[in-house]
Amino acid sequence: MSDIRDYLKWRGDLSFAERKWNDVDNIVFCFFNYIDLTPLNETEGKNIETCIHELQEKQAVKFQITDVGSSDDPFLDLIADSKRFGKITVHHYADIHDYASSLQFSASAYLLPDNTRVICYRGTDESMEGWKEDFDISYHVTLAQKKAAAYLQEELKKPGNVYVCGHSKGGNLALYAVSCLKKEEHERILHVYDNDGPGLSRDIVNLALLDEMKDKITLIQPAFSIFGNIFPYDAGTKIIVQSSKTGVLEHDPSSWQINGDSFVTAPVFDYRSVLINQAMDQWISDKDLSVRRSFVNNVFAAMEDHKIRDIDDIRRNPQRVLKILSDLTGEKLTRKVALDLPKKLLFADLFKDFEEDGFLVFIQKHALLRNLLLVITGWFVMALNDHILSILALIFPLVFFSLEIAALVTSLYKEHWDWKKEKARLWMCTIAAVFLISVAFKADARTFLGSELMGIACLITANTKLGKIQNTSKFVSFFRIFEFVCWGISGAFFLLANADILYFAAKVIGVYMMFVGVINCLISFMHKQY
Repeated sequence: MSDIRDYLKWRGDLSFAERKWNDVDNIVFCFFNYIDLTPLNETEGKNIETCIHELQEKQAVKFQITDVGSSDDPFLDLIADSKRFGKITVHHYADIHDYASSLQFSASAYLLPDNTRVICYRGTDESMEGWKEDFDISYHVTLAQKKAAAYLQEELKKPGNVYVCGHSKGGNLALYAVSCLKKEEHERILHVYDNDGPGLSRDIVNLALLDEMKDKITLIQPAFSIFGNIFPYDAGTKIIVQSSKTGVLEHDPSSWQINGDSFVTAPVFDYRSVLINQAMDQWISDKDLSVRRSFVNNVFAAMEDHKIRDIDDIRRNPQRVLKILSDLTGEKLTRKVALDLPKKLLFADLFKDFEEDGFLVFIQKHALLRNLLLVITGWFVMALNDHILSILALIFPLVFFSLEIAALVTSLYKEHWDWKKEKARLWMCTIAAVFLISVAFKADARTFLGSELMGIACLITANTKLGKIQNTSKFVSFFRIFEFVCWGISGAFFLLANADILYFAAKVIGVYMMFVGVINCLISFMHKQY
C-alpha cells in the first residue's frame, strides 16, 4: 500500500489544471502545514518549493511535532519538486503562541492556479498552551477557535472559492470556523475536511448552520481513532482509512494508506478504539461544564507550577510528572475526576461486549448464583498454596505473551512480513518472552507475582464495594463500608505480607468470603431472589 509520499511520486507530475482536486490533496497540505516557516524572513507569495529549499539551506527544517516528520523526510523533496504542489504559493502564514492566554494557533492559505484557496489549520504542536486548548474545547469556545473564524473571514474577503481543512485540532478549527459563517457565505466553501480532529460539543457551539453544509463536509479518520471521536460530528461524509502504523500512532496522516487518488478504507473502527471512546464519552458526559473547567485548569496549573512549558520539558525531566501527580491528588475534585477515567476504561465499558453477550448480565441478575460463585472462590482462596499461586502467576504472563505473538503475526501478515515496520511489537514480544521464562524458572518470582495479582483483585473489589455505598439504608451502608475495609486490608496483606503470614491471611480471607457468600445465599432465599 502507498502513503502521501507515494502519492507525490505518482500524481506529482500532474498539475491541478490537468487533474482536479481530490480528498488526498487535502492531506498533503495538512502535512506540509506542520512545517515551521517562521525561520524564513518572508513567506507571503513564496511557493512551496522556495520555502523548503530556503529552510534546507538554513538547516532550519522543523516539523512542529517530532513524531510526524523530520528534516530528512523524503516528503520535503517530493513536494518541492512536484509540478502539482511545488509552485503553489503560500499566503497569510500565521503562527501564534501565548502561554498566558493558552493560545496556540497556526494557519496558512495556499493559492491554486484557478484562484481557489486552500485554508489549512495546523493541529496541536508540542507546547503546553496547545495541549491545554485541546482540553479547553470540552467546556468553552477557545481563543484558537475564534482566531480560526477570524482567519477564514479575512480570506473570504479575497476573490475565489475556498477549501477548508485541518488535521487533529486543525480539523476542529476548520469545523468551528465554517460554523461561524453566514448562510450567504456558504456557496464560497467548496469543501471542508476534518482529518481526525475532535468535533464540536453541541452544548457549547450552535451547529445549525454547519448542519446545513453537511454535504460539503468530509471526516477522515484512521481505523484506530481516539482524537477524531471526541465530540464526534454526526453529519457529513465519513471515511475510515487504513494506516501503516498501529494504535494511537495511526493519528499520523502521513501513514494513511492511499490507492491512486483515494484512500484505502476500513469497514469499521478498530474495536479497541471504540471501547476507549465509549469510556471517554461517558467520562466527559458525566461532568458538567464547571467540573470540566476546574479539572483542566487544576491540571495545567500544576504543570505551570513545575515549569513545564512543552513536551520536551517532560522528556528531559520525567520525574516532574510524579511531582505533578502528587500535587493533583491533594485536590479532591481533581483526584475524583482523574480516577474516574481509568475506572471507566478498565472496568465499565471494556466489559460491555461480554455483557451484551448475556453471561455477565445473567450473573448480575441472579443473586443466588452470584453468591454461590463467591463461596466457591472463597474455598479456592482458603486452599491457596505455593502450587496454586505459581499456576496463577504463570497464567498472566502466558496469556500476555500469547496475545502479543498473535498481534505480531497478524500485523506482519498485513505488512507482507516487513519486519522493519514491526520492530516495536517484536521488542514487546521479546520482553514478554523473557518475563515468561523468568517467572517459569523462579519460584520466588511466581509467588511474588501471584500474591500481587491477588492483592490487586482484592483492592478492585474494595473499590467496587465503596461505589455501592451511596443511596442505600444505614445498615446496608455500614455493611458495605465493613466489606470495603475487609477487602482493602486483604489486598494490603497480599501486596505487602511476607511468605510466613501470606497463606494464613489467605485462609482468613477465604473463610470470610465463604461466610459472606453463605449469608447472602440465605438472604437470596428469604427474598426469593434466585
